[in-house]
Amino acid sequence: MLGPLVSGHQGYVLIQTDNYNIETSVTGLVIILILTFIVLFIIEWVIRRLFRTWARTRSWFNSRKNHRSRKHTRAALMKLAEGDYRQVEKLLARNTDHGDQPVVNYLLVTEAAQNLGDDLRTNYI
Repeated sequence: MLGPLVSGHQGYVLIQTDNYNIETSVTGLVIILILTFIVLFIIEWVIRRLFRTWARTRSWFNSRKNHRSRKHTRAALMKLAEGDYRQVEKLLARNTDHGDQPVVNYLLVTEAAQNLGDDLRTNYI
C-alpha cells in the first residue's frame, strides 16, 4: 500500500564531511543499513560460537583430568593395600592437583614415602 505512493519519490541522502560526499537514495541507505546489521549479527554469532567452543573444550579437558586423577587415586589405594608403595607414589604424583581432594592424595604419597623410609620426601611433599 505504501510502496506505490513512495515509488516515484525515492528521496535523497547526502552525507558530507570535509573531504567526502556520500550521495545515495533513501532506499539504498536502508538496504545498506540492513546489510550492515546482518553482517554485524553474523560476526557476533561467530564470535560467541568460538568462545562457547573454547569454554566447552576447556571444560572437557578439566573433566578428563579429574576423571584420570580419580582413577589413579583408586588404583593407588589398591596398591597401598597391597604394599606396593613405589607404585602408589608414581600413580599419585601425576595428577594430585586435579583430584577432588588433593590433600588426601598428598597424604597418601607421604604415607607411601614414609613406608619406603624416604624421610626427605615425607617432610617436603
